[in-house]
Amino acid sequence: MSGENSDQPRPNVLVVMSDQHNARIMGCSGDPLVATPHMDRLAQEGVRLGNAYCSFPLCCPSRMSFLTGRYASEIDCLNNWAQLSSDIPTFAHAFSASGYETVLCGRMHIVGPDQRHGFQRRPLGDYTGTAYLYAGWNRRLLEPLVDAMGGSRRGIIKSGPGKSSLQTYDERVCATTVEWLRERGRKRKTGSEDSARPFLVVAGFYFPHNPWVAPPDDFYHYYDRMNAEDLPDPRIETLHAVDHRRREMHGWDRKGAKAIPVDAQVRTRAAYYGMCTFTDRMLGRILGALTQADLAKDTIVVYVSDHGELLGHHGMWSKSSFYEESAAVPLIIRLPGSRPGDRVVRHAVSVMDLGPTLLDLTGSCPLPHANGRSFAPLLRNPSPSRSDFPDEAFAENFGFTPARMVRTGPWKYCYYEGMEAQLFNLEQDPGEFENRAHDPDFRSICASLEARVLEGWDIERARRFLQRRKDELPLLQAWAAARIPDEPDPPWFDGPQQNYLDAVETKPGRWRTNRK
Repeated sequence: MSGENSDQPRPNVLVVMSDQHNARIMGCSGDPLVATPHMDRLAQEGVRLGNAYCSFPLCCPSRMSFLTGRYASEIDCLNNWAQLSSDIPTFAHAFSASGYETVLCGRMHIVGPDQRHGFQRRPLGDYTGTAYLYAGWNRRLLEPLVDAMGGSRRGIIKSGPGKSSLQTYDERVCATTVEWLRERGRKRKTGSEDSARPFLVVAGFYFPHNPWVAPPDDFYHYYDRMNAEDLPDPRIETLHAVDHRRREMHGWDRKGAKAIPVDAQVRTRAAYYGMCTFTDRMLGRILGALTQADLAKDTIVVYVSDHGELLGHHGMWSKSSFYEESAAVPLIIRLPGSRPGDRVVRHAVSVMDLGPTLLDLTGSCPLPHANGRSFAPLLRNPSPSRSDFPDEAFAENFGFTPARMVRTGPWKYCYYEGMEAQLFNLEQDPGEFENRAHDPDFRSICASLEARVLEGWDIERARRFLQRRKDELPLLQAWAAARIPDEPDPPWFDGPQQNYLDAVETKPGRWRTNRK
């Protein structure tokens, strides 16, 4: 395979992937409050892709698209219960075939008995194992916080300082990855044969995914600096009908005594910021281990997330939306050697492009039939143009109605089957409040982008798959609940879980606000 017989040493690859990190909540992306020193340093030493997007704003579909370089609708992974077929190649298959040692440590939201999908080793399995479509593990792992999972109204109420098993899991992921890197460094120093091959390591964290519960020190660092006036203005009147339905479904639209309390919204925001800082700290420990093992100079390092977090923007929380807070992702890449650093690339790229890019950068065999494209030219060229990469990224969603988004240049166009479209100019309207889809002056832009969105997109195929799974899932879930099948990997949890939410210390009347 490509790269196996090359005389040039090939770089290692380290990918650190978080879950639900809003791309705007990093110091290097302009947030004046958040403390993310390790992400900021990585950006200073490398390249930040300032317009990176997930291909589907939901955990499992986004991650399976990331692994395969294909749209979720092409691989039948359209919800969080979807199983990726084992015969669909991933970039892990390509790296392994090209002579790399491939390791997956931690979260990847892979459902089903195949927990490798091309990775040779997995020293730590997923948070809930494979789940086998069985929700019982969440109840055992989260205990009193189980109803704070997802984007529910209850999750906003149950936010603040404390500890969840997600934090315990991420600490285990970090420690396991650090130890693997240290052991690899020791083998390299002794000239062990095991260290002759380059490696691909993917470390998967669960933070800053809700429940929104942060370590107390991290929580209060932000809670003491936040005010009710810092909450985003939701501008509810500008929402799309799909988002109004989402607000109604989750109970975010309740008014009067049933409205989400302001203090709960501030707690949620402070906890989320604290969780981002915690994630940054875990990243820092892994990067430190890489340096201490004398591996940094030979390793491509990537920090990325699977999708974003709305965090109250547009009156919504969690994800599953095409708004920037949900669909955009942080993406930072540091290349080894004397490469120019501290650079921001504004071309639109997708997480789906990351696998093909890393394979390209390492001279490994490409992924056949991948939709993702290598954006390596954007990293190599200090002044990239559209001829280097087309400045285009797509995302899709199959919630209330089939929907697809394209970002190109300043424009974001969102198509919703049977419903009105959205067109935003993100340079002039970064908050996405002014829908220009019905403005006659932009009719030609809408027509062009709609044609681009629909090109090659098989809605009917996706619809048939979703209906089939709707019919099949009840039986599979009943089987899993009755059988509780053995997991392919040993569960990481081996004792009582620690989940608690502390009372918040505050001052009377602190959250008075004039905002309605």
